[in-house]
Amino acid sequence: PPATATAGSSLLMRDTLKKSHVRVQTWIETIRHAILNCGINLLDTAPWYGHGTSEIVIGFAMEDLLADNDHTTNNNSNNHATTTTSSSKMRQRVSRSDLIINTKVGRYDADPSQQFDFSYQRTIASTRESVRRMKCQYVDVLQLHDPEFSPSISLLLEETIPAMLHCQAQGWVRALGITGYSLDVQHEIMVESQKRFGTTIVWNQSLTYSHCNLHDGSLFQPQFPPPKNDNNDNDHEEKRISFADFCKANGIVLLAAAPLSMGLLTPSGPPDWHPALPELKEACRTAAELCANLDVDIATLALLY
Repeated sequence: PPATATAGSSLLMRDTLKKSHVRVQTWIETIRHAILNCGINLLDTAPWYGHGTSEIVIGFAMEDLLADNDHTTNNNSNNHATTTTSSSKMRQRVSRSDLIINTKVGRYDADPSQQFDFSYQRTIASTRESVRRMKCQYVDVLQLHDPEFSPSISLLLEETIPAMLHCQAQGWVRALGITGYSLDVQHEIMVESQKRFGTTIVWNQSLTYSHCNLHDGSLFQPQFPPPKNDNNDNDHEEKRISFADFCKANGIVLLAAAPLSMGLLTPSGPPDWHPALPELKEACRTAAELCANLDVDIATLALLY
């Protein structure tokens, strides 16, 4: 589902979103097509995406897709799903265990005063709301969203992460992850979590973006201390490891997002809000022109890289 759902109509906002709306039906069909025809089995969303509308649309799609939801869609011939979806589509079902559905906590509304909330209570409430919205029974990976915007690492350790662990213990989520830009912040959170929670495995996944592409390879650059079991402190600086190696050493699955660097590595260039320095934007623009002169799409080249 799109990151914003205004589309010039108040009917596409979170509190007024209707499954019968033609635009919503298009979004639902996109999800169906991706899962049933394209082999895509991972849906990654967040309360921040569309400020709730993304999760709601996924829930609409899950009503029709999940075999586990048959009793809610097939037992009543007057049900909205049966009147808006053909019977042939209704027979195309998938099991919940065939899908990976991830969402996030920590970042929420467009209003700056409501945008971030890393409190224990909001984390619990948001997780339960996400499961309800998406009608997915449980979340596969609950991710800490953009923790670099937290007032402090201490707040995350004292409130957000314990709440996430509680959600996992309750069975509302299966695994925990972190998503964000700063490798330094993610590394610090992971190290401090190990200290705070002892031998408990806290983080199962890390998602970073724009650190593994044509202009930024920092995901694999040695910049962090090695694991504590390295007993030779004299060579500590020489033995620094990359964030990718740190995750591997700690059994954390690493996802490298934004291979196009949020539009930098495309023929049309990035959106106006892109935070890159002017020098980098100009360098990428020049690279795109060089590629075009050789009949090469820089976006294709970036994906191949």
